[in-house]
Amino acid sequence: MAFSDIENNEKLKVFDIAIINNEAFDNDIIFKSSFEYLSDKENKDRLFNVKYTSEEEARKLLDEDKIIRIYFIRR
Repeated sequence: MAFSDIENNEKLKVFDIAIINNEAFDNDIIFKSSFEYLSDKENKDRLFNVKYTSEEEARKLLDEDKIIRIYFIRR
């Protein structure tokens, strides 16, 4: 009985993140499609709420504690 409701109690938290929407991101199909899948609201295993934004806006969101992390690709 100790594990009878484990799936309902063990749901992962969905994290708010920002991704810098630049040319390198647009050209990295694997990175882009991975985050699209992991942030799809129809995906029951969704991990992220993603904001696609500029670096300046992402830093502002981070400073305001509206996101927990920034991801970006530089080439």
